[in-house]
Amino acid sequence: MIFIPTGENLGFKIHKRGEKMASELIHIIRQISADRGVDSEILFQAIESAMLAAAIKNMPTAKELRVELDRKTGDVHLYTQKTIVHNVVDDLNEVDRKTARKLTEQNVDYDMVIEVEIPAQELGRIAAQNVKQIVMQKIREAQRNNIFEEYKHRQGHIITGIVQRFDKEGVVLDVEHTEAILPFREIPKSHGYRQGEHLRCLCMEVKSFSKGPQVTLSRNHPDLLRELFEQEVPEIADGVVNIESVAREAGDRSKIAVSCADKNVDPVGACVGMKGSRVQVVVRELKGEKVDIVPWSDDPAQFIAHSLSPAKIIRVKIDPPNRRAIVVVDEDQLSLAIGKHGQNARLASKLTGWNLDIITEGEEFPQEQAIDSDMGEDIPQNNETSGPEAEVREEKEV
Repeated sequence: MIFIPTGENLGFKIHKRGEKMASELIHIIRQISADRGVDSEILFQAIESAMLAAAIKNMPTAKELRVELDRKTGDVHLYTQKTIVHNVVDDLNEVDRKTARKLTEQNVDYDMVIEVEIPAQELGRIAAQNVKQIVMQKIREAQRNNIFEEYKHRQGHIITGIVQRFDKEGVVLDVEHTEAILPFREIPKSHGYRQGEHLRCLCMEVKSFSKGPQVTLSRNHPDLLRELFEQEVPEIADGVVNIESVAREAGDRSKIAVSCADKNVDPVGACVGMKGSRVQVVVRELKGEKVDIVPWSDDPAQFIAHSLSPAKIIRVKIDPPNRRAIVVVDEDQLSLAIGKHGQNARLASKLTGWNLDIITEGEEFPQEQAIDSDMGEDIPQNNETSGPEAEVREEKEV
């Protein structure tokens, strides 16, 4: 029988003595399993594979070698198959019938094949080195698989990391158990980061490679805004308030539409928080990106009017078959409704999913079938919440 004592450095040695040494092996395997997050069964199988490889190398002519590691005692047993013969010529592969009957305690006959345990002390240093190398390899493989599975299930969710360095592909972040890459294409143009800075990013993609998993992050994706609000607003996390749609031009301005089935809960107010406390956390994380929070409505005309906040809308004329709407505003509200470089209208169109034409009162409507929705005086004054780093516009429910 063979016993393998070991230490934390995995310096395995073959030892002829002692149950104490075998129990040490079990203890070390359990410790490594806990410290490295590796299933102990993987380590047991790795040791068996290493010992088997050493046995095959030392006894190449042996038939059907098998190694078994006792999970409770730590004892390692080596077995081979032997054929029962009249006269033993090859001790490694043959056994006489008298010995076979004694080993098996059964009535065996010639030409039968039995499995016999054989001494394995002669494996020596070769087995020890094999155990160390294969166990370390299995640990690395198991850790890579664990990391891949962990981050695979975190795709589409926020990961917090620390900026570690900058390379030609982007920003490398130190995240839990591994590194992640934030490509330059996924960074808002107005953003700049410093080494050691903590960032919350959206986990976009996880790929498995031989060197380990590659985790790709994003700070541009609209879902980052959605996830940030879910983290900061308990009503969203609990499902009381729903984020119906998100439109974002990363680094500059975004709009989100929120709803709530409970009439006693103000979805916009829940997202803004007391004195803007909740939304300002999101704004600071996004480095001053403006965020408009508007109430969602199943009435397209009202939803479109809300989405163009902070402009005051007179009426909305919709063309459902073409998903097109004509929005009428006062002349002094035209530039506000369109926004700088058309940004407000562009975001409103993304948020609602409608193509918007914004005109002033008195301009001629295009000749097309449409439904008039006169918003008239129903559009209230828009409240504004301003922070030291960004402007947050809030529109109350119509």
